[in-house]
Amino acid sequence: MNRYTKGKNYFLDGAIRMSFELRLSSRHWSCEPTERVDAATGLPVQERPHLPMTPAEQSAVKALLDEAAGQPIEQAQGIVHLGDGGDFHVACGGQQAGYIEEFTLHVERDLTPSLTGFLISLLDAGNLILTSQRNGMAISLHESNFEDAPAAMQPRAICQNPEELREMLQNGARQDKPSSDQAIHL
Repeated sequence: MNRYTKGKNYFLDGAIRMSFELRLSSRHWSCEPTERVDAATGLPVQERPHLPMTPAEQSAVKALLDEAAGQPIEQAQGIVHLGDGGDFHVACGGQQAGYIEEFTLHVERDLTPSLTGFLISLLDAGNLILTSQRNGMAISLHESNFEDAPAAMQPRAICQNPEELREMLQNGARQDKPSSDQAIHL
């Protein structure tokens, strides 16, 4: 048992139980745009690609994943079971030796308290930006993590605790908050 598996085996009342994906990516971006073909439109698109996490960020994130899995995450085949049912599978993208720019968490059931607490720890340890596949919102703990991000990365949100993160991922940003180039604070 580790600090993420402590607690009761319960879900939030009224929560929808479904699987979904969360992308966690480096806050570092290339200054040079690259061109790719948009799969939906077939048109060329200019974008600034991610740069990898720093070695310190990678080490901190891996240590958290290893701790949550109770063994090296590679030996756990990327699967983590949290004590309150917040199970997820980790898959890395852009992975080369010492080069990780993003990874995906496939959440099996729901945003449990242990899972949202763990996500906050990951965001903090790796200075990461979380992007929800549900609503496209980019979320981080620090506004400075968006300083180099492309302007097209919208909407942006800053959260400070697991409850805010759960609210943002389940319901999106509040509509009464501005959504221009400024980050949204709940």
